[in-house]
Amino acid sequence: RIMLSGKDIKQLKAFKIAIKCNYKINRKIYKRKKHRAGRSDYEDRCWITVCSKRMVEDLTKLGCHERKTFSLNFPSAKQVNQKFISHFIRGYFDGDGSIYLSKNGVRNNKQRFSWGVNLVSTDGFIKALHLLLKKYKIESKVRVNKVSGGISSLEIKKKNAIRSFGKFIYQNSKVCMDRKLKLFNKYEKHYVLSA
Repeated sequence: RIMLSGKDIKQLKAFKIAIKCNYKINRKIYKRKKHRAGRSDYEDRCWITVCSKRMVEDLTKLGCHERKTFSLNFPSAKQVNQKFISHFIRGYFDGDGSIYLSKNGVRNNKQRFSWGVNLVSTDGFIKALHLLLKKYKIESKVRVNKVSGGISSLEIKKKNAIRSFGKFIYQNSKVCMDRKLKLFNKYEKHYVLSA
C-alpha cells in the first residue's frame, strides 16, 4: 500500500500508469487523533493497494521491507546504481523530506525569513546521505534525535547548499512531487533576487 496526502493524488495516478495496473485509488478524509494549533483537525488521504508477489520479492531484494522506520539502511551501489542516486534521493525526499520557509525574527522593523531543507530517517541512513552529499559539495548537518532512539534528521540551511541540493535531485527528473518542486522553484527565485 502506498498512502499519500490527498493533494498528491496525481502521483498515485502516475504510479498506476507506470506499473500498468487497474487497481483502484482510494481517497478518504480522516479525523486526526490529536489536535495541533494551526493545523486542520482533518486530513485528506489517498492510497493504492497493489497485490503482487513479484513486486514484493523485487523490493525485498533491493532492501525494502515492512516497518522500516527504525531499520532502514542507505542503499548500496549494488541496490541503486550511482547514476540513479539523485533520483533515489529525490524519491526519498518526496516521502520523508521537506523544504520550508520559517520566520526568523525581526530586524529593522522587517520580518526576516529563512529557508531550509530537512530529511528524516534512521541514524545510519542520514549519516550515509550526509557523506554522499559532501561528495557533491552540498553542505548539510546531521541532527540526532535523542528522544526517538535511532532517528536523525539531515538539515540544509545555507543558501548555496539548498540551491545545489535542489539542482542535484531535480536534474533530469520526470517524476517528482510537484508541490515540493514548486517550493524549490520559489526558493530559486528568492535566491536570484537576494543575490
